[in-house]
Amino acid sequence: ELTRCFNRAMKLEPDDESTQFNVLRISINFSSR
Repeated sequence: ELTRCFNRAMKLEPDDESTQFNVLRISINFSSR
């Protein structure tokens, strides 16, 4: 499920800072586990 969210976020506009921040949080949360 995290992978789908990550891929979905990557498809969004890269200029969206909020999107990049969310992807970063997802990556950190995934790495923490």
